Amino acid sequence: GKEHKRRVKRKLSKRRAIMEKKERKIIPFTGITFGLKFRNMTRKELANKIGIPEEEIKAYEEGTKEPTYSVACEIAGVLKCDLEMLA
Repeated sequence: GKEHKRRVKRKLSKRRAIMEKKERKIIPFTGITFGLKFRNMTRKELANKIGIPEEEIKAYEEGTKEPTYSVACEIAGVLKCDLEMLA
């Protein structure tokens, strides 16, 4: 619900604050890798389902790029996991 959404947005905000403090270093979204393995899905399949390039999924996993809140929600929906599990 709304409280969950607030909690997740706070977590993403904290991640952004950490990123800015550490020379824009982004924390990898390692939960995506786990979710893909658990769902027996490839990056390409995930990317196609949410309509973004496969390279972006890889960047999120490696921590070179951070997804927006809406993209993170879509990824969690496709992987059928809690948004907080991705981070």
